[in-house]
Amino acid sequence: MTLGASADEAIFALSAYRERIVTSEDRTGKADTRNEQVSEPWRVPDDFPHAPVPGVVPGIQPKLLVRQLNGEYSSSFTSEELVARYDACADLAQQLVDYALRKKSALCLTPEVALERVETGLKAKVSTGRWDLTGDEVAWLMKHVRELLLNEASAKKFD
Repeated sequence: MTLGASADEAIFALSAYRERIVTSEDRTGKADTRNEQVSEPWRVPDDFPHAPVPGVVPGIQPKLLVRQLNGEYSSSFTSEELVARYDACADLAQQLVDYALRKKSALCLTPEVALERVETGLKAKVSTGRWDLTGDEVAWLMKHVRELLLNEASAKKFD
């Protein structure tokens, strides 16, 4: 399954923070440009996976994998990481719907067969490490793709 560069770019964005350039003028009229982290956790729906997959470290004693962020230890995503992962997954879901609709019409597939092919290709890219998605994110993606595909199909019935 080839989705194209835009899908790969969306997945690549999972590992990066979203930043925007904020420009303002100070009292002297000079432009002050700085990077501002975008944090909009309210945009992430409740059913989107919020916790990363726990890591595995060999050894006899139990271990907790954490990282230090701003002087504090954390085992979960930051708000910015969560928003970036959600944005990339939501974008990928729409691209997968468009792909399924194209294949459905070009090959005269049923929606179920088109969804199976999308899911097979998605899982193959994740298992080879080409796309950085957790198992929970893959499950959320396929649920969301099914919903969007059903909405597209029902909208076309009324056209």
